[in-house]
Amino acid sequence: MRLPVPKLRGAPSFLNRFGASIIVRFVGLGLQFGGSILIARTLGAEGFGAYSYAFTWAVILGTIVGLGLDPLAVRELPRYIVEQKSGRLYGYIRAGFLMILTMTLMVAGILLWLESQNYLVLTVGWFLVALAAFLQATLLTMAAIMNALQRVVISHVIENLVRQGLFLGTILLLLLFSVSLTASDVFTIAIIVMILILPIMFVLIRRGLKDQLTAPPTEVSYERLFWLGSSLPLLVWYVANQLQTNLDVIMVGLLSTDLEVGRYRTASRAVDLILIANAIAMQVMGPMLSRAIASKEMGQAQHLIRQCALAAFGLGTTLCIVLFIGAELYLALFHPDFVPAAPAMRILLAAQFFALVFGPVSTIMVMLGRERTVLYANLMAIALNLTLNMLLIPRFGIEGAAIATLCALVSLTVMLTITVLRQTVFDPMPFGLGRRLGLQRKTV
Repeated sequence: MRLPVPKLRGAPSFLNRFGASIIVRFVGLGLQFGGSILIARTLGAEGFGAYSYAFTWAVILGTIVGLGLDPLAVRELPRYIVEQKSGRLYGYIRAGFLMILTMTLMVAGILLWLESQNYLVLTVGWFLVALAAFLQATLLTMAAIMNALQRVVISHVIENLVRQGLFLGTILLLLLFSVSLTASDVFTIAIIVMILILPIMFVLIRRGLKDQLTAPPTEVSYERLFWLGSSLPLLVWYVANQLQTNLDVIMVGLLSTDLEVGRYRTASRAVDLILIANAIAMQVMGPMLSRAIASKEMGQAQHLIRQCALAAFGLGTTLCIVLFIGAELYLALFHPDFVPAAPAMRILLAAQFFALVFGPVSTIMVMLGRERTVLYANLMAIALNLTLNMLLIPRFGIEGAAIATLCALVSLTVMLTITVLRQTVFDPMPFGLGRRLGLQRKTV
């Protein structure tokens, strides 16, 4: 029996939030795209490769020191708000940032020791990468808290317009004064901009807490062991997801040159456009889906999933087609030296198209508390990705890295989609394809 789909209670619809977030994200993406072209032409393919390689490490390490607290916030904080458990909400926020700082100091110490022993050498330097990782983890957690407080659009404004605008504006100003920039200089500017963003997000979170809670907490409640125990599986899943996304860049850097990293990263930036469409849909859906599941409104939950899948598929497929046709033109915008990456770019676009067909399966599983299943599937896909990268990059170069990513991503999404269709009441695929193909065993 199918349940009726209730109206969203006192909240903007998914499509309204998705539409607003998409507009903000793509304006910011225009700034980021213009900044990437400017940096690539300023630093050259090799310098751009060194900058991109360092930033990829910062993103992965930022995920590690974040301890999985940002995806946990999206799942748990809406429940605290619904139940008006303000003490736990405040306790989570305070304990979370302290745990991030502690983890960062541990990781930074290890990296700096390895650098002093010449075991790990990076053009930008590991101190800057560790600092960027801490700031990245902090900003991600703050953005997740804002999303849980129903401040999704404003968090995207801060991240995509304010942050990108400050970064691009600073680069342009320095170039106008004929300042010569290196990869380390550009990386340092990115760090300074992240520091400037922190107080803005802090003020917005304080305002969001006042709006969402009927009363401030009389006593702050800490459940550190519960939060840590719940976040660690999410951390491993989140790290696995980041590795799944960035492992190819890391492997190209380890097995090839900065020039090849620059070319491959430029090609993968095109794929980031599709990832963004999917990520925004899931960021908007996540807190709303968590509330629907917590309220036992499964019909509304399926409705949100269907909207998310359709929105991501429609926008993502359009971008795939445009970029697939215009791969050489896109790469030439950065510099003619990047055009040889066109075949790799088309392979990566094909991988993302397959992912769009299967829908937001990872988010559904995490919101249902089945992150361990997602983790195991990601670990299997990473093992496949790593093996194929080691075999294919020495022989086929960056095209080999793209093929490895394609095989791993298709394997991962197929495994998770079958799990969702067979073990839950939800159909994650656009147009209800799971149900139409007879793959879904249960329905709401």
